[in-house]
Amino acid sequence: MKNNFYFFLAMMLLGTQAIGQATTGECGLFVEGPNATWTNVLVATTLADGAASQAAQSFTMNVTSLPESGANYRVYKTTANGNDFFGPAQTLILGSNGITVAGVGFDRAVKFQFSSENISFDALSLNGESLDDCFASSEGTPIGSCAAFIAGPNATWTNVLVATTLADGAASQAAQSFAMNVTSLPEGGANYRVYKTTANGSDFFGNAQALTIGANGITVAGVGFDRAVKFQFSSGSVEFDALTLNGDTPSCDGCNDWDVDGVCDDVDDCVGAVDDCGVCHVVYCYDMTTHTVSYTSPEDCSGMWISGTGGEMTNLDSPFSPLWNASCNDCAGVPNGGAILDALGECGGDCDADADGDGICDDEDDCIGSLGAGVRYVDEVFECVDVTTDITYAANVSVITTLQGLPPMALPQNMDVYSPSGDTETNRPLIIYLHTGNFLPTYLNGGATGDRDDNCAVEICSRFARMGYVVASIDYRLGWNPLAATQTERSTQLIGAAYRGVQDARTAVRYFRMDADVQGNTFGIDPTKVGYFGEGTGGYVAYAAATISDYNDIILDDTGVPISKFWYDNDGDPATAEVPMVIEAINGNPDATTDGIEIPLGVDAEGNPIMGRLCIGHYPDYSSDVSFSMNMGGALGDLNWLDQGDVPMVSFQTPHDPFAPYTTGVLIVPTTGNQIIEVSGAFDVHGEINGYPAPNNNEVFQSAGLSDPLSLEAIANGGSDGLFPVLNNYVDGTPTQPFDGAPWQWWDEAAAQAYDAANGTTIWATQMTLNPDMGPTEANMWIDAIQGYTAPRLALAMDLISSGPGCSDTAACNFNALATSDDGSCTYATPGYDCDGTSLNLEGCTDAIACNYDEAATVDNATCDYYEGTEIPTGSEVVWLVGLTLSGTSFEALAGGCEASGGVNPDVSINGVIVGDGSTPLSMAGISDPTGLLGDLAALASTVQFSICGSAMTVAALGNNIPMVGNGTFWISPIPVASDPATGAGQFLWAAPMLNFPLGCGQPTADNYAPCELSVACVFPGCTDENASNYDAAAGSDDGSCYYLGCTDATAFNYDADADTDDGSCIDVVTGCTDATASNFDSTANTDDGSCIILGCTYAAAENYNSLANDDDGSCTFSGGPDCLGDLDGDGVAATADLLLFLSVFGSTCN
Repeated sequence: MKNNFYFFLAMMLLGTQAIGQATTGECGLFVEGPNATWTNVLVATTLADGAASQAAQSFTMNVTSLPESGANYRVYKTTANGNDFFGPAQTLILGSNGITVAGVGFDRAVKFQFSSENISFDALSLNGESLDDCFASSEGTPIGSCAAFIAGPNATWTNVLVATTLADGAASQAAQSFAMNVTSLPEGGANYRVYKTTANGSDFFGNAQALTIGANGITVAGVGFDRAVKFQFSSGSVEFDALTLNGDTPSCDGCNDWDVDGVCDDVDDCVGAVDDCGVCHVVYCYDMTTHTVSYTSPEDCSGMWISGTGGEMTNLDSPFSPLWNASCNDCAGVPNGGAILDALGECGGDCDADADGDGICDDEDDCIGSLGAGVRYVDEVFECVDVTTDITYAANVSVITTLQGLPPMALPQNMDVYSPSGDTETNRPLIIYLHTGNFLPTYLNGGATGDRDDNCAVEICSRFARMGYVVASIDYRLGWNPLAATQTERSTQLIGAAYRGVQDARTAVRYFRMDADVQGNTFGIDPTKVGYFGEGTGGYVAYAAATISDYNDIILDDTGVPISKFWYDNDGDPATAEVPMVIEAINGNPDATTDGIEIPLGVDAEGNPIMGRLCIGHYPDYSSDVSFSMNMGGALGDLNWLDQGDVPMVSFQTPHDPFAPYTTGVLIVPTTGNQIIEVSGAFDVHGEINGYPAPNNNEVFQSAGLSDPLSLEAIANGGSDGLFPVLNNYVDGTPTQPFDGAPWQWWDEAAAQAYDAANGTTIWATQMTLNPDMGPTEANMWIDAIQGYTAPRLALAMDLISSGPGCSDTAACNFNALATSDDGSCTYATPGYDCDGTSLNLEGCTDAIACNYDEAATVDNATCDYYEGTEIPTGSEVVWLVGLTLSGTSFEALAGGCEASGGVNPDVSINGVIVGDGSTPLSMAGISDPTGLLGDLAALASTVQFSICGSAMTVAALGNNIPMVGNGTFWISPIPVASDPATGAGQFLWAAPMLNFPLGCGQPTADNYAPCELSVACVFPGCTDENASNYDAAAGSDDGSCYYLGCTDATAFNYDADADTDDGSCIDVVTGCTDATASNFDSTANTDDGSCIILGCTYAAAENYNSLANDDDGSCTFSGGPDCLGDLDGDGVAATADLLLFLSVFGSTCN
């Protein structure tokens, strides 16, 4: 524990020495930024560097702290034609940050702009060179020279830090950790990974983790068994100046190193901390009250945090803020000198400002945010954009508070306003931008987008601001319940949310008109030229806000008949009339210029109603009219809202959009799959417009006859002038990524994964399934098309420009779609580069399912890796089961009760093995379908490709890349991949190693059934009566099924009184002689009728007397005759009885 304390002390007190700390505002390597948004600039190269500027330019920075609101950086560079390019803002994170700007074939400037001067860092490099000017550095100890490390197992992992071994017994079960402050890395970098033994004694190797300059480390969680844990490193050349292992500081050579600087105390010039001016301080006490450090050696540090005298720490939670004598040397290295860096980063230079960060002092700069080449409102003619954030344009009642159990209440409605930097115009057209989000906050809506900070929103707003527009990206009120029990409830709530969105969009329009009228036109807009841009949900709002004329237009069709889908039965009484889903008196009018009436919004603690309004009217004296509406991926609530004479419209939509219908159909909630209400997509909207008599609503730009490549592409895609069908990833007319309805979106994967980890959600995987190629490259390609197609139509609709001379070459960088003749102004990209100076031949892995997929690569270099790590088992000995969920399908009974508890039934699956070494996509082999129910899945599985990257599995199937979500037992698709043909229920794909399931019996009808078990030994009920015809010796219990076969006809010859099931064996009764010895034996008889005649000697006295005979055949024989003649009855006396016997047979005929 004492060593752990020493490490903590050293890390804190040596912060600006052994580790080094600086901020972007204090570090002289950064020059002043061009505006309040981008405050600091790190210059990589300028045009003055000549050919050297053509090389790749990069920076890396290890960030140690960020402002409370975070901070961003972006790339500025000049292009081949001399134009300026500004990359998208990138979020800085704690730890390693950086970027490389690819090399080009022309001289240029490259700078890295930062949004705050309060970004702290302890390591910085520019173009591979470590920059230590801003803080003192310390020499580190190489891993290979430190005795705490032992030799590694192979040439890949050369050095090992042993945390614990099996010999440590129970102590090895505790959590194991290391922390290391890296000061230097070898060329090409270095990695570390975890080695540990598992409960069954197997070896486990974690994924390789890249070491970075600055703090590194990991904690391996505690377990319930003895084990070994080691940390392996790929290079002995990694240098560090601080190291702890399980909280203690290991020694590199057995010497005492009190201040943890890698130098033994007996040869150390300073056993303590050296400040910025090179003064050595021996730290003894830290005062817990004043938070100051005492560098003298008092006899007693009572009440203080004792360090140097062997005392104990009294408060580990207190902040530690040692005071240092900073900036002792000036930029020229002169102690207490006065030289400083000027705006261009030159020590002692005289440049006061370089507002646009282009490396040219402003007093010599011809263009500081002024117009550049091109046509305003068609081209990006400004270099920079000023963004004013969180401007409140109104406050209105939101129902989003009900998510917290609160009644609806008024909340501020904010916006970000984008305008071209340095613009002198004060009468500029205004665009109101409406973001997507399903009327719910980001992540709560099931997606990774949904606010003003969406990358797509920022990019589009910035681009049109650089074209000369003022763009206001507004918040609109959120809140509804997509999980409401009935479709009527869901529809009512969603229509209410959309109504509020329309009100807010129109309120924003009136706010700007009010500002222009009475507040001095703060934003320099032309109040007569205002348009809507809407993306996704915002597209629904943009359509509706531009078309709805009044309240009745919403609920009544063009003939005055109620539109039934906007009415509902609110009391369950069919005898009463239905009511509209929104009521003007309660919700305010569609413009939100009127208040809603007071209604109960909730109850207080005593149960009394809380009265309030659902709408607060704003700016009633100003018009809500606009001149234009652009929609990306939204739909119109009803075609009755659209009328001839409405504003010009441009629309972008994917024909295969799985949620918003392209024609007219039912809107689907992306997060739940629930159907809501019928709406009309872009195809039917523009079909309606184009069906109006001339001039139709889009005549203003259709009459221009635009024939640029994008206009022609729209027609070729099945669109019209104003409708651009987005055929993303289509092959032979079929989308290969059918779930991707918004390819212009991209978002922060790390942020989504962090949210998932914290909340147990699967947003990242779901959204990556919907948009497998998600990233700035794909998104900006489509935003290029959106911008290029919209710009000339918007400019014509707002009467900003007219057609005339310009660059008419479609291959030129400054092609003007409105050019009627070529004026010789065309400029072209350098061969091999695009107009922004970006190479068109960027090599890398271009397969999105690969572990090393490079979203920016344009040329595949055959480096794709599809298998990394050992977390997921593969190989010929690991049998995998693959299946589809069964809930809601015709086979729901086979779900075995397991799916209800979040599992899957392994019995209903196909099986096979995963093969491949990762050099090509993995696949399944040896596939079989034991149940015979999954033939289609078996056929599909034989064609599926997938990758395994650590614990992540991605499947390429059905035209989509599906990131499977693991739960420790199986991996499952985040969205359905199939639907039951009978019920329409969605089925999720799942996969797992067979032995991940407990062995037993997962069949519900078995006596030993247990949900989710793999059936290997099931015992079923049956007949347990050994006398029964269907006796089952293996039955576990009697199920009452016993039956007994036999003849059940009581009149039959073979009637069986015990039989309960006739087996068809009954025989009719046939009478006759059944004795085979009888002379009249009847072989057909089965019932003796007493008619049998048995021939034989019937005389009992005869020697051959036959007692069975009933008909004497004269065969009697007598031996010698009787001794007494006439004694017929054999009584030894010849008497009357004998005579009578004789007379009884006298006259008989003898046979």
